Amino acid sequence: MYKSLMIYSVGLLALAGITTATYSADLKCGKCINAGYNFCFVGTDTQTFDKDNLPEATCCQDTNCAQASNSSWTCSGSYSDTDYAKTFCPFKKDKCGSNANITFGNNVNETQQITVQNMSEGETCSFKIKSECHSPGFKKVGSKDMNDSNTEVSFIEYKKSFLDKTS
Repeated sequence: MYKSLMIYSVGLLALAGITTATYSADLKCGKCINAGYNFCFVGTDTQTFDKDNLPEATCCQDTNCAQASNSSWTCSGSYSDTDYAKTFCPFKKDKCGSNANITFGNNVNETQQITVQNMSEGETCSFKIKSECHSPGFKKVGSKDMNDSNTEVSFIEYKKSFLDKTS
């Protein structure tokens, strides 16, 4: 049984308008959600995509778009929390790496490096990090800054036993 889980999300956002953006159907997932719109794509929640297999996607102005009522589409509008909604964004292996799920055992100071590269403005990478003991954490490596002026890093930490389950 895992004691702590962390959802770690990193996104490349524009300097101006991190939380606001003029509506456009081609906004990337993170920017669409941050601006309060509804991001939809053909596929399922937490699905990963290879470089050559990217999803058909659109940013909708609200939850009343045609894609939101189409069973082959999945939309971020079903989440009430913006940070949690960004974990919904498609995981692109060519930008986020091959592993969206990371598990740590009982060892203190156990590490694993995550490299995010070649992201376009508004894209995100979200990782589910599990730990049997101790809360997982993250830090920068070398001179790379995780929170430079163009990047946003956020996380949600929780214990699985504290989650309320609904059908």
